[in-house]
Order: sequence, then C-alpha cells, then structure tokens
Amino acid sequence: HDHSEGGSNGKNDDDGSNKDGEPKKFVLTSAAVLNLAADSLHNFTDGIAIGASFAGVASTSASSNTTLAISKMSQIKELLKSRGGLASLAVLFHEIPHELGDYA
Repeated sequence: HDHSEGGSNGKNDDDGSNKDGEPKKFVLTSAAVLNLAADSLHNFTDGIAIGASFAGVASTSASSNTTLAISKMSQIKELLKSRGGLASLAVLFHEIPHELGDYA
C-alpha cells in the first residue's frame, strides 16, 4: 500500500532530483536576492546605531577611574543601563520578530 502524495508512481518527489534523474539546480529568485540585500543593509544600519550609542558612552565614561573596584555583575548592569546597552536591547528585541518573519 502506498502512502505517497506526489502521484501514482509511488516514488518520492523530494529526493533532490528531477524526473530524468539529474540533480535539481539551485535557483535564487529575485525576491530572495532583494530580501537578502535589504536584510543585510538593515543589520548594517543596526550595527552603526549600536556602535554610535556605545561611542557616546565611551567618551563620557573614560574619565572615571572608579570602574576598577566595581564587580563584573555591576559592570554588566551599568552597561545595560547605558545608552549603548539600551540600544543593543532595543535592536535585539526588534530583530526577533523581524528575523522570524523572514522564515514565514
């Protein structure tokens, strides 16, 4: 008894070959190229925004010498409260649905 949905011949159509037995050729559609280009540009501009926000933080916090006595956990908390940390979290949380939408 046959459980295949592809046709009456009982052969699996998802074996990576066409009906002549030759391997299927990978075709990159214009929609895929446009999506890849737009996503790359979007991620690049997100990186510039994060870098710029951290650059502003580095110039203001470079003059304080009290960071040597602060524990690592306190440093991480302070980083996340800074403009760079907030920008990173904002980009992360807006990228999650954006990237999931690319798979849909």
